Amino acid sequence: MRNKKSWKNRLFALVLCALALLFAGCGQARGPAGRPGLDPQPFTPPQGALLPKTGLQSLLCIGIGYDGQGRSLVSSLQLLVLDERAEKLAIYSVPIETKAVFWRYEGETLREVREEVRLAYSAADAAGRGEGNVLEAVSQILLGAPIDHYIVMNAVQLEGINEILGDVPLDVDADFAAAYGLGEGLQPLGQRLAEYASFTPRDADGSPYPGTDERRLGRHRGMALRFLQALASSGRGEEGAGEILHAARTSMRAEELLAFARGALAASGVSEPETGRIPGEDRRSGPESEYLPDDVALRDLVLSLFFEEPAQGSAEYSDEK
Repeated sequence: MRNKKSWKNRLFALVLCALALLFAGCGQARGPAGRPGLDPQPFTPPQGALLPKTGLQSLLCIGIGYDGQGRSLVSSLQLLVLDERAEKLAIYSVPIETKAVFWRYEGETLREVREEVRLAYSAADAAGRGEGNVLEAVSQILLGAPIDHYIVMNAVQLEGINEILGDVPLDVDADFAAAYGLGEGLQPLGQRLAEYASFTPRDADGSPYPGTDERRLGRHRGMALRFLQALASSGRGEEGAGEILHAARTSMRAEELLAFARGALAASGVSEPETGRIPGEDRRSGPESEYLPDDVALRDLVLSLFFEEPAQGSAEYSDEK
């Protein structure tokens, strides 16, 4: 039997090998006939290095806004990963300025484009595949990480869900409080909810103030968490979840949404949720920007969220010569 340090060194080498294989295998592939779409290659770590976590669920919250031409643009992407076995919840923002390859439908023509993920919904909306296009694009950004469910809503639907949940108290930061003459801290916002979600102070040239984008994303993560907590603790059970499903578009059934909300509430009661935006750098030129993920840090994050070391004593863990 080798010593534990030797096993750890071997595991580290295998993980590096897994990451190399991952990037080599993350090419684009067409989906089955009749369902065009990107199909990122799944993670395939070497035997014995890492295993997919069990009892894991992932949910992508997709916010939709509109431009001056009435196009539906993605305004917010929040990925929630619930590890029920470990009682842990992670909420990560995917900046909408991140570029991805996705499908664009132009009449009878279908082509792949590489553009900001905020455009992925409108690129396939006419074909009825807006949600799927966004889901596949975000999965590609996350190196093929599996996303089980989505929920999509615009500002009106968001306000409807807030009303169903009884006007959820949200954390008002100093910027928003000063702009709207409010106090700071937890409070229901009623009809100011849409402004709360979209608020971004800007300079005269249209550039956001330094750091305000991250604070906006922080508000979005907080909204996702508090809305789920409110649903789980509302006492209305599947009836409340069913009303939310009527107000928004989602791949979940009422019982699945309620179970996810209750799991999120339980996990956030055990430990503070892991939150942030996917690692990377915001490159700005005046009002224009692009978010560039940090490849190495992003690989580490995705592996930590979706994979784990084999349990000691399992066949995969064995160190016998």
